[in-house]
Amino acid sequence: MSFLSRVLLSSLLLSLITPLWAFELIDANIPVQLRESHAMRQLEPLTCIQTVNQYLAKEKEQSNSSLPKLGTENKPKTSLNNATNNAPTLLLAFCYIELENYPKSLDLLMPMLKSPSITSNEIRTLNLIAAEIPESERPQLNNNTLLNMLTKALAQIEDKDNFDSPNLSNIVNLTITKLALQTHQYQLANNSLNKVRRHIKNTKNDELVAWLAYFYGHYYEQINQQQLAISHFNTANSIANQLNLIKLSSLVKESLSSLYQQKHRYAQALDFAGKRVELLLATENYVQQADSLIKFAILKRQNKNYNQSIIYLLNALELVDNKHETLVAQIHLELGRTYAVTPYNLKQNAELAQKYLQNARLHFKKLNKLQPQMESLLLLAKLNIRHQDSSLAILQLESVLSFAKNKYPQLRVKAFELLALSYELSGDHKQANFHFKNFHALQNAIKEKLFALQQLKINEQFQLIEQTQQQIQLETKNNQLLLKNDRFKKIAYTTVVLLVIAIILIFYILICNKKLGDSERYTRQQMQFHPRSKLPLHQVEIMYYDHAYQDKPLFYALVHVPFLSNLNESTGLFSAEQI
Repeated sequence: MSFLSRVLLSSLLLSLITPLWAFELIDANIPVQLRESHAMRQLEPLTCIQTVNQYLAKEKEQSNSSLPKLGTENKPKTSLNNATNNAPTLLLAFCYIELENYPKSLDLLMPMLKSPSITSNEIRTLNLIAAEIPESERPQLNNNTLLNMLTKALAQIEDKDNFDSPNLSNIVNLTITKLALQTHQYQLANNSLNKVRRHIKNTKNDELVAWLAYFYGHYYEQINQQQLAISHFNTANSIANQLNLIKLSSLVKESLSSLYQQKHRYAQALDFAGKRVELLLATENYVQQADSLIKFAILKRQNKNYNQSIIYLLNALELVDNKHETLVAQIHLELGRTYAVTPYNLKQNAELAQKYLQNARLHFKKLNKLQPQMESLLLLAKLNIRHQDSSLAILQLESVLSFAKNKYPQLRVKAFELLALSYELSGDHKQANFHFKNFHALQNAIKEKLFALQQLKINEQFQLIEQTQQQIQLETKNNQLLLKNDRFKKIAYTTVVLLVIAIILIFYILICNKKLGDSERYTRQQMQFHPRSKLPLHQVEIMYYDHAYQDKPLFYALVHVPFLSNLNESTGLFSAEQI
């Protein structure tokens, strides 16, 4: 099947989507006028933004027109039913998040954020910020702060028996899992996942089951249990494809692609990345489309398909068409990185790499994004070192250290290494030695942190193995008890059945005996009389007379009727009996 035909098929499938409950806005009271936009929020975020803005403007206009005029005594009508519904604003913020317009979404969400969050609307707002907006885009709310706020919100939900949003606790637990994994709190992540698993054990909510499998996949990936991670990702991917969950399907395919790339299984990595591109090209979400093309291009570059990587990046650039500055800057950075490592047409590719990297640096500077700006400077410094321009490289690398300060250790260690090399090329061995020492010291510090993190992962693996063993033991005992219980039930059922059968047989035998007795008595009575004349038989009369005339003489008369002797032969048995 060609790429175009597969995209057309994906479009057809998307047109048949039946919207399920929204994972991000669980149990939210979406107005009827916004239901369609809500269902298509991930596929058509621009249309969603336009529709919600029109709705909010109309609501504001109606609200203003309902206010009393100055000088009148009319009071505005108030009702409990007219309480503020934040669902349209939450939907609008989510659609901006889908386009990665995080400042705009935060402008909408921050005024609604309360601490502590008590009502379902407040908790939904908190959850949307924590789950959908990256930490780098919300410096005022780091992951640990949001974890504390979510924990308090979860306690509020659990304290109320009849909370008005029954599924919200599961969503909050999944968000806690996400933040816990990002802060390497593996035990907290595992506990939160287990809570959700217990809550949905007896439900038939396939969408929540799929999201749970997805987060379990990330948990196992974090603690280096890759086979378990792949198994759970495949489960999530299967359900997402079956239910047409576009966002989850995209995230799972991206995760599987990354995981297979780490395992050096490049064909499968490219396959899932390509499926993600096909899935998103069938939508109108140009931001996610461009993101999928960029990541597909990066995979192509890592697998040494440089020309294809450049083609996909240029396609992404054409798709964005200067509508999204961050994506434009990111594409320029990846184009520069790709041209810089392309092993042929070195001079031409080096010039193109420098051009794109300079453009990326300027874009990131304008956007005030430090980390990608430093990455651009590091790549430019590498190019200058390659062309023996060590002085310019030193200026660029010093700028990286100035921007980084005490943050971004990975970028700083690269900067120290390249500075040492630059000073060595320039002949300043003292400075080269100084920066080499800084490079080794920082590299060792990073290794120590990585070692501590690895130990944490190993401890989590041991705890997981221990929990798994305990669970297996409990399940074994439970299975043994169930087997004993089943055996006892079978014996009891068999005994009852046999007892019932025995009772039935006894009653049957008694009834049969009664019938036989009745039949015997009837037969005996019939045998005492002649079948035709119905007169008592000679033996019966003798017995009777022996009993009645004891010690008295008896006289008998023999009567012969000649015409009766041949009656049977002449007329037949039945006719003779009637005569």
